Amino acid sequence: MAERYTWNQRTLILLLCALICIAYLDRVAISYALVPAADEFGLTPTQQGVILSAFSWGYVAAMIPGGLLADRV
Repeated sequence: MAERYTWNQRTLILLLCALICIAYLDRVAISYALVPAADEFGLTPTQQGVILSAFSWGYVAAMIPGGLLADRV
């Protein structure tokens, strides 16, 4: 028998999927945006690495609670 989801559960699942898509697009866009930003602001490769790693750690910090919430729901 198929499990039926309530309206709130479907809304939460839809919002979580949208959030995952937005987070993925942000992760991809930062690597493309860094090249012109580095030229404009004169960033060294080390500074570029710090920026990318800071973004990645923030991404990981947001994905862990999101994954736990998705497992719970």
